[in-house]
Amino acid sequence: MNDELHNQLLKLLKDIPGITTKQAEKIIYFILFSDQTYVNNLTNVLQIFKQMHKKCKICNNFDKSEICHICEKRNNANKLLVVLKAEDIQKFEDLDFFNGKYFVIERLINPVKKIFIDQKNIELFLLSIENVNEIILALPSNLEGQMTMQYLKSLVNDKTKKIYQLSTGIPVGASVDFMDPITLVQSLKNKIEI
Repeated sequence: MNDELHNQLLKLLKDIPGITTKQAEKIIYFILFSDQTYVNNLTNVLQIFKQMHKKCKICNNFDKSEICHICEKRNNANKLLVVLKAEDIQKFEDLDFFNGKYFVIERLINPVKKIFIDQKNIELFLLSIENVNEIILALPSNLEGQMTMQYLKSLVNDKTKKIYQLSTGIPVGASVDFMDPITLVQSLKNKIEI
């Protein structure tokens, strides 16, 4: 099968992080062999799910309300954990170890590709650090992650705020979503001031 619609669907599925060409093909054939009721239910649930979830106005996490449940219940927390993606928050929450606030930076700086943090996220970040005394940068340990951490550190004018990054032991180039719980807890415990 190799028509324009197939290729369009293949490309859309491959745009999903972690989905390879082979996996996208399997999904396409699964859909083709599924009955129409299943396909209708799948598309309906996807649309409703997307419509019901909003980006939190404080931390960029996703939730059913404009302020996520974590920001609601941890409004007075004095620690902030900065992550790259909203799904990274769940990884830390599953550990039941960190009880502070979160901020999703959404992208890493890459000057070669002309990728920078947009102004709205910079403003949100600055607001989110106002009432905290500890900032933990849980970004990937690659070049873009390091540049982004240095940039975020430069934005923090208050010298009374301690800034940390996760400890090494996390493989270079690794992302939070691929770490096992024990490594993640240890990297939080052994964070490094920067």
